[in-house]
Amino acid sequence: MNFYGQWRLLSFSRPADLLLLYCVIFSSLWWTGESDTSQDDVNALQAMLNSWGPRSSYILKWHGDDPCGSKWIGIKCDDSSPQRVTSIELSGLGLSGDIPPDISLLTELRTLDLSYNRLTGSIPTQIGELSHLSKLYLQYNYLNGGIPPEIGNIKNLSYISLNGNSLKGSIPHEIGLLENLFWLDLAKNDLSGGLPYSGDGGSSKNVGLDNLTKANHFHLNNNSFSGPIPEALCHERMSLIHLILDSNLLTGNIPSGLGLCGNLLIMKLNNNQLGGTIPQEISLLTNLTELQLHDNQLVGPLPDLSNFTNLALLDVSNNQLNMEFPLWMNSLRSLTDLDMSSASVSGTISASFFELPFLTAVKLANNEINGTLDLSMDTSQLMLLSMENNKIDSFTTAKYPPSVIRLFGNPVCETSKSTLSGELCQTNSSSSVSTYGQGNCSNTCPSGYQVYPAECSCAIPYEGVLIYRAPSFTQLINQTVLSVLASALAENLSVQRTQVVIKSAEFNAQNQLTVEIAVFPNGAEIRWSRDDFLKMSSILGRDGVAPDGFGPPMFQQSSFDYSVGSDTNGNTLSTVAIIGICIGSAALASIIIGVTCFVCLRKDKKNNKAAELSNPFGAWNTDWRDNDSAPKLKGARYFTFAELKKASNNFSESNEIGSGGYGKVYRGILTDGQQVAIKRAQTNSMQGAPEFKNEIELLSRVHHKNVVGLVGFCCDQGEQMLVYEYMAGGNLRDCLTGRSRIKLDWRRRIMIALGSARGITYLHELVSPPIIHRDIKSTNILLDEKKIAKVADFGLSKIAPEQDSRNQHVSTQVKGTLGYLDPEYYTTQQLTEKSDVYSFGVVLLELLTARTPIEHGKYVVKKVKEAVDKGGISAIRSMLDPRIKEESGIELNSFLHIALSCVEDTASARPSMGEVVKQLEEMVGHDYPESGSSNVDTPPKGVPARHLYGSDSEYMHTSRDSSDPSFPTSNIALSFGSR
Repeated sequence: MNFYGQWRLLSFSRPADLLLLYCVIFSSLWWTGESDTSQDDVNALQAMLNSWGPRSSYILKWHGDDPCGSKWIGIKCDDSSPQRVTSIELSGLGLSGDIPPDISLLTELRTLDLSYNRLTGSIPTQIGELSHLSKLYLQYNYLNGGIPPEIGNIKNLSYISLNGNSLKGSIPHEIGLLENLFWLDLAKNDLSGGLPYSGDGGSSKNVGLDNLTKANHFHLNNNSFSGPIPEALCHERMSLIHLILDSNLLTGNIPSGLGLCGNLLIMKLNNNQLGGTIPQEISLLTNLTELQLHDNQLVGPLPDLSNFTNLALLDVSNNQLNMEFPLWMNSLRSLTDLDMSSASVSGTISASFFELPFLTAVKLANNEINGTLDLSMDTSQLMLLSMENNKIDSFTTAKYPPSVIRLFGNPVCETSKSTLSGELCQTNSSSSVSTYGQGNCSNTCPSGYQVYPAECSCAIPYEGVLIYRAPSFTQLINQTVLSVLASALAENLSVQRTQVVIKSAEFNAQNQLTVEIAVFPNGAEIRWSRDDFLKMSSILGRDGVAPDGFGPPMFQQSSFDYSVGSDTNGNTLSTVAIIGICIGSAALASIIIGVTCFVCLRKDKKNNKAAELSNPFGAWNTDWRDNDSAPKLKGARYFTFAELKKASNNFSESNEIGSGGYGKVYRGILTDGQQVAIKRAQTNSMQGAPEFKNEIELLSRVHHKNVVGLVGFCCDQGEQMLVYEYMAGGNLRDCLTGRSRIKLDWRRRIMIALGSARGITYLHELVSPPIIHRDIKSTNILLDEKKIAKVADFGLSKIAPEQDSRNQHVSTQVKGTLGYLDPEYYTTQQLTEKSDVYSFGVVLLELLTARTPIEHGKYVVKKVKEAVDKGGISAIRSMLDPRIKEESGIELNSFLHIALSCVEDTASARPSMGEVVKQLEEMVGHDYPESGSSNVDTPPKGVPARHLYGSDSEYMHTSRDSSDPSFPTSNIALSFGSR
């Protein structure tokens, strides 16, 4: 191609753009400014890039020598001068090479996330010099060597995730020096030796795992640890909720001292060589939801576990228990999955056992159980009853599908006696399920691409394997459970349900559910962007997706080839050619061009500013992801007026589900079948375009399972509309007053209180800038189809007034609803998060009494306080909702105490919402979330160091984009609901 042809390829829309290119070239060639970044940090990052090779350079596209000023991918910095690197987040990019010793230069580093890459070599000992490091994520690489003892020098470490590597050697005793450690995951390595503890003589400093009193998680499974489990591992000061030691070479007896870890929710000691009897002290662990002791050499009967009212999964299979099936099993009201296969169990099973309300799978094959198997009570939850090879001689049943019951190898199946269906007495096939198919698509795709079934197009999906270590079910009888998982994945990844494809699902030899998934890009896109890839890697790899009953997940990400599908157009000029052309063309006119560039750019900037003020939505289009000037949205999409008009049946009256001062709310159905709530502003409620843009940017950053999520927005044809997820369960007020068909028992009320408290805590503590709701009330707490509570209703936001010296907001207009309104806020006009706490306390009293906040001109808060002052809980029993009067007085009293602490007259006397969440969790007795748990392998980013399974697991979608200069950094107070 001649020079003129090359020059024509440099097609720019404006002269100023061409001049800008000249300026950039001349600046880089003839002038070098000072870097905003500390030179030590620049050197460290450059050493990492050099160690990782040219392929990683292509992936990262780190250019220049100013990581902070140039906003290098995955790098975050502080505001000091010079700026220091505080976070490196490069998960799932296929990086290869070593971690260089120069990493020690990053002395202000707080987070190091190199997970899900191809890194090799050892963890450098110099990592111990990162004194400020709090989170270390190196899971799922190819690292070898040992865990450096120097890691004990990092006193601020709260998360260590080294799982899924090839690390060898023993756990260094020095890890016991990490007094702030919350999360320790060393699973799936080649580690060996004993479990270190302070009294084993292996350390001059007498430290070990038992010194980690703040740790909630020990995940040490799938290694080669040997020797006994230390008696000293548990003591009364330990905070463990997960003790996962399965699939090792541990020997000896189960120590009775484990009974001192009273906070445990999950204990897995299976697949070891443990012997002896199961100690009685295990019965002290009454908070357990999962207990797995299978595949050991245990003998003797199980201790009485009748107080394990939260236990969902019990697996003691493949041991020699030599016991009769215990009657106390009938007391396990939360039990979903029982496996006592090949455990030398005899006797009969009472019919009442099968009446347990949540019982889903029972596996008792290869035992000596005899007598009559009585299933005359129709327990619709039961999906599997495996009784092969026992001594059952008669059978009574309700109408169960033959696939549910397995009786092969019992006398009842002998031909001469049996009249049973042949299917009941046949062996059953594997529970593997394969769901991937091209549907009605007949097209084929080139190498590296796959058919996207929803659109019959070719694309490159994001792929990986989810492994659920302890699901509360053991069979895939149908695909309903996988549909639930696919919907949860779509919700957490902020994609359409059709974009998530489950390619296969099966249980492995360890009874772990393995699910192969593919997430396809939508629309005209053929591949995911780097930002999308990083986001999905973070959600799946570190935060986890685990619907109710699936148990803790791991994620193994497939490699992602950035070269496939990238722009390789042969007509594109190389960088060298462009530079050569520009230098040759501009060398004689550089000074003139520089001056002209300066003048033109100033003028262009003024014009752009004027255009933005007159029409700030002018740069918006439906492909805003590719438009740097568009609002920075997190999962929300743009709708045209025509789309929403069609979805709402022309905004028909029959679709209207609510109204207020802001406008009307309509139920809509999008083209993909998703139900939504469309909030249409009336003319006098509309904001100016800049405010509406800021509003949407804020709301799109709010992603939490207990906050109603923004699906999208419309700013078209003079309309302003917000589109939210549809809440089929209605609002809490209607449920309490009987206007809804939903009936709320005591347990569900507690979970609604806990869920909504978590949502408000998220708004207060984890959104940046924080959000003060200002109108918490029972009509703004909505329930989805699973009765999970979500805080609503996001009206148009208002920037909170400036804070005074006491971090209070001085407001000239008090907002809220009478009866819920904080009296201190009303009188002083000083707004804090404690105003929301007061309103939430009123909601808690509603859950107790089912009464409105104001009855016959009297405030319920005042009436309850007066009654309690006279005689405690017994004095208000007459005020309680009759549907819960028979509940435990202890629980009611605890709940009332929390409510009254929230409605104290002065804000300083009230707890924070985070403290309320903790109190509700403690009252419930464990931290089991209302809709599943979260990731066992990797913790979420930006989560306070408590524990992941429960409240913190639900903060997995926080968006702290305070570094974004286009977004206000002051606190936000939302005026929810009607105006």
